[in-house]
Amino acid sequence: MHVAQVPVRETPAKIPKPIGESGRPGRMGYTLKKALNWPGRRYTDVMKTVKTIVVRDMKCVSYTRQPLSVLKRLRDEVLAKHPFLAEYEDLWLIDDSTRATLKIHITTCKIAENRKISHECRDELAALRAEEDENGDGHEV
Repeated sequence: MHVAQVPVRETPAKIPKPIGESGRPGRMGYTLKKALNWPGRRYTDVMKTVKTIVVRDMKCVSYTRQPLSVLKRLRDEVLAKHPFLAEYEDLWLIDDSTRATLKIHITTCKIAENRKISHECRDELAALRAEEDENGDGHEV
């Protein structure tokens, strides 16, 4: 008896994550832009999408402290806009670009908070000086 052979359809291999940590090229890591070596504006477009979502939806805390629902929604939204990213094993590219963008976002949040505190202190100091001047408590130099 002859058994018909059904051709096996192989799934193309997904693109593996480079060895090392993203953003640490001098310490056995890599930079996303160089590792991807994409043509044209592809890198800029993907990073712009990630940045928009990170700034809009994520808290100013580390990647590991983000709610899982927010991370999943970000992945889904980025994939919907850039379906070719599904070619990357375990969606590592979305995760790495999110981590990189989030680090910058956290720094921006800290700078904004420090500026706010600085302005508040300056305003409080100005109010105290004005009060001293009104009361005649100021010291002549």
